[in-house]
Amino acid sequence: MTYTDAEYQLHLSGDGWSRGETDHLMNLAKRFDLRFVVMQDRWNRDKFQERTVEDIKERYYNIANTLLKVLLFYYFIPARSCYIIPSVLVVVDTFKDDDRSLFVVSLHRIHN
Repeated sequence: MTYTDAEYQLHLSGDGWSRGETDHLMNLAKRFDLRFVVMQDRWNRDKFQERTVEDIKERYYNIANTLLKVLLFYYFIPARSCYIIPSVLVVVDTFKDDDRSLFVVSLHRIHN
């Protein structure tokens, strides 16, 4: 999972995490396949403040949740008609009248 500088500035900055910490977290997540205990063990305590496994997990899933919402908003919603049902986003492709496709994306926490 990656993000641009603009995405970081607009959507991911704050929460008491620096850009360097966030980048380090994402590199560890990729390197250790989301094994949060291992990620916390390999956390660079010389460069960044101490983080618990829960801190690391919470930040990672907040980033994932935010980037999913950004992706859906910027890439799917402007081009299609959407109906929001609790916990499910139904996207109807409006470009094909004869072959209308339904895409159902279950979102774990759409209302956050």
